[in-house]
Amino acid sequence: MAGAKSDTVVQILKRLSPGQRVGYIVMNETEAAIAAHMHEPLRLAAPEVTGFHFAMVDDYHLKLIHSANKQLFAWTINSPELLHKVLDVGVDAIVTNFPTRALQAIENRLVQCGDVMHPRKGYGHDL
Repeated sequence: MAGAKSDTVVQILKRLSPGQRVGYIVMNETEAAIAAHMHEPLRLAAPEVTGFHFAMVDDYHLKLIHSANKQLFAWTINSPELLHKVLDVGVDAIVTNFPTRALQAIENRLVQCGDVMHPRKGYGHDL
């Protein structure tokens, strides 16, 4: 999967490599982003993935994105609280600067949900 903050770059990537999954960023945190229409979740038709700023992730947007046959990736998820929030919504993937912390939070959730085997012991993760 290739993605970019620039819609122009995303469109070029898709044109040059039609079989490559590509994604674009959805965000509304600055006036510049809104002026560039980056807050519009379905502004590009061809890309298969949307990368949502974590503050915009909610049930409404997930349903909207999925109804357009796209995936919703949430960025940048750097705390267990944010991770739990976006997992509760049901995002398709996360982007994080701390993958070990994210894995630990996911493992803790699996244990809390009654996973028969503790993930770390059962799946061979060595953190």
